[in-house]
Amino acid sequence: MVINIIVAILVSAISNKILAAYTFKVIDGYVKDVVETAKESIRNAYSGKRAT
Repeated sequence: MVINIIVAILVSAISNKILAAYTFKVIDGYVKDVVETAKESIRNAYSGKRAT
C-alpha cells in the first residue's frame, strides 16, 4: 500500500514536470511572436510605414 502511494507520487511529479516544460515551451513561442510583432509595429510607426 505504501509502495503504491510512493509510486503514484513519483509518476505524478514526473508527468507534471513534463507537462509544465511543454506548456512553458509553447507559451514562450507565443511570447516571442508577440514581441517580434510589437517590435515590427514600432519600427514601422517610426519609419512611417503602414501596417498591412
